[in-house]
Amino acid sequence: MSELNRREFVAAACAFCAACSETVFAATAKGPVDAGEVSAFAKEGVYDALSQSQGFFLISSKGKLYATSSTCTHKANQVSIDSENHGQLKCEKHGSLFSLDGKVVKPPAKKSLPRYGIKVDAKKHVIVDPTKRFEEANWNDPGSFLKLG
Repeated sequence: MSELNRREFVAAACAFCAACSETVFAATAKGPVDAGEVSAFAKEGVYDALSQSQGFFLISSKGKLYATSSTCTHKANQVSIDSENHGQLKCEKHGSLFSLDGKVVKPPAKKSLPRYGIKVDAKKHVIVDPTKRFEEANWNDPGSFLKLG
């Protein structure tokens, strides 16, 4: 096997970097995040202000508030609100669709989006802890959602 010369090495490295730059990996907070006052989430819907910077959506639905990961379970790319159907979340990279509760609607993803630990502190602020994960089987466990109202 022949060795690479400097020019071939630089060309290969540039090609590798260019290929990697097309993939957008989602961020995930390393510890608890203060998402703001609980009253700010009274209206039903998806709150995506922290989806890129902290790695989760806050979703208010049917009197509950929960924090759902914004990282696709297929290849760890960023998930966002589907621009064509605001009632779904979409991975722009490979097209996986998720319902607002995090369940897979359309592959290639096979696993639901996990939820993160959520609570209200003494100042009535929502605190989300991405280090506490709840898979679909545990979505009704204490700490996986807040009751609103």
